[in-house]
Amino acid sequence: VSEEERPIVQQIASLLQQVTEPTSLEIIAEILGEQAKKVFDAPIIIGRPKVTVGTTTAIVEWQTNRSSGTVVSLVPAVDYNPAELDPYTVRQGNASERVRDHRVEVIGLTPATTYHFQVISESDLGAPAASGDDVFTTKSVLPEIFALRIEKLEEEAVTLRWSTNVPTRALV
Repeated sequence: VSEEERPIVQQIASLLQQVTEPTSLEIIAEILGEQAKKVFDAPIIIGRPKVTVGTTTAIVEWQTNRSSGTVVSLVPAVDYNPAELDPYTVRQGNASERVRDHRVEVIGLTPATTYHFQVISESDLGAPAASGDDVFTTKSVLPEIFALRIEKLEEEAVTLRWSTNVPTRALV
């Protein structure tokens, strides 16, 4: 209890001990239940998370109805097992952050890979909110041409040779 609220809590506790009539206690219990619900209920994730993918990163964004933590749980699709209690092996974000607009830049992903993920938002007290399972696929690495050279030059033909950073098909 904070120093500011301590005298109020003590006064309320003293007053509550004086209430004995069942109907009055029911009214008080209802008011306390409504107040506790605001504090202890899980936040609500609004809509579906938005994902912006790169080759080795993904930015996951979502909103909640009240301030809560910001965590993304994910796993490559080849390792995803929905029968497990927690099928996600990687967590990134900030669980202690308290915001309504959430944003996590997930790093260290593999290009051209599908990932299963869910977002999790937990308030200071109470249960966490978790989205359903969703998927995204990272972008492929674009080919880069380097070491371009002329191998053979003829009157009506030329032979070129070059290297790329990823396997590719060639067309001149």
